[in-house]
Amino acid sequence: MEVLHAPRTSLGWFDGRAVLDRRSHTLALVDLRQWLDVTPAASPLLTIVVLQAGEARFGLVVDQVRGREEVVIKPLPKALRGLRGYAGATLIGDGRMALILDVDGLR
Repeated sequence: MEVLHAPRTSLGWFDGRAVLDRRSHTLALVDLRQWLDVTPAASPLLTIVVLQAGEARFGLVVDQVRGREEVVIKPLPKALRGLRGYAGATLIGDGRMALILDVDGLR
């Protein structure tokens, strides 16, 4: 997993999408807050997780990264099945359920 930090002012726009020029290639960005329809963060510094879906690489703009953890992905509960962009769910260390994003569904 690669995590980048970039000033908001370093973003460009291409075809209506935010992009970040990086190491001789352009990385399309998906803002998780925007995707979830939550008020965008006002932070001048972005935290970007670089993801790969098939051959495509893109950046997911997140509030923070708390670490990496291996989990067992279980099917979504019946009430949540059919939600676009989710691959399943897992239980985290404190017993709460966490939804697992479907990387292909975010692009």
